[in-house]
Amino acid sequence: MATTSPDIRAAADVAYTAFEDTLTEEVPRMSPLAEDSSAVLFFNGGSRGNPGPGGAEAIIIITNSGSLESAGVRWMCSVSLAASTTTHNAAAYKALLFGLRKALGYHIQRLHVVGYSDLILGQLRCRRPSQAQHLKDLYRQCRLVGDRLGVATCTHHLRHFNKMANALAKISMDSGRSIQVLGPEVALLPPEWAVVTTYLRSDLWD
Repeated sequence: MATTSPDIRAAADVAYTAFEDTLTEEVPRMSPLAEDSSAVLFFNGGSRGNPGPGGAEAIIIITNSGSLESAGVRWMCSVSLAASTTTHNAAAYKALLFGLRKALGYHIQRLHVVGYSDLILGQLRCRRPSQAQHLKDLYRQCRLVGDRLGVATCTHHLRHFNKMANALAKISMDSGRSIQVLGPEVALLPPEWAVVTTYLRSDLWD
């Protein structure tokens, strides 16, 4: 199995830490959501090789009155994870943590969490820490942020209906780049990124 050189690993760690710090910054409070509004966090993560280099992706959608026409991207991120030791579950946990932290920074309430990892969602719902050593701290951080948010629901969604996050995952793993996108910037994205939002309808309503 191919290995990553110490220099590349060190550079990846520095970049990852810098990117992670931006996800914990307090951001301006959004306008209060209407009573019939809700926020949905989709997350996904994976690695090529399990373990192997991978990506962590999250996207926050805001809807009003359950209307598809009103649904829009509030924020999304795609993070490249260069370490050759990255596992599927570690990448997915990191994706969830990124999304939860951003939702907390936005002061979002009534957050609904959706992901394809039934294992991770089950651990969070049942407050059952992972037995894998490399996942324990990620579980703890997700649990703490989730409790502060007051997450409304955690729902398992088959990969086929998590296409927005899957598309982000493919981009980060193919490009080796990390990016954050705010809602108003979506219209300015190049085609390979803009395609992510084309799956909004099927992910939310199918």
